[in-house]
Amino acid sequence: MANYAGCVYEAVPVDSYPQSISPYGAYNMAGNMMEWVNDRYDIEYYANSPLENPPGPDQGDFRIIRGGSWINHTGNLRTTHRYPKLPVLTYTSLGFRCARDITP
Repeated sequence: MANYAGCVYEAVPVDSYPQSISPYGAYNMAGNMMEWVNDRYDIEYYANSPLENPPGPDQGDFRIIRGGSWINHTGNLRTTHRYPKLPVLTYTSLGFRCARDITP
């Protein structure tokens, strides 16, 4: 389940789809709100990046948005779909996810 393509026409509370949480306990990884991520954008970066957890380029004006939102259609909902945007832009369909490492 996901909020996308105008299903609700606005963002919904994070815990609106409890039956769709990820195996890691994360809600709304696709749909509802697009999310800023830490990576910078370089169209050529993935051609020579590490295979696991690539950190992104060290320089560049554009940052990455992922995950699709309540206004996007299904093709843009994947967490692997990247949008390069200037970090000064704001949208009603864009946010960020607070996360932290789990300590034993």
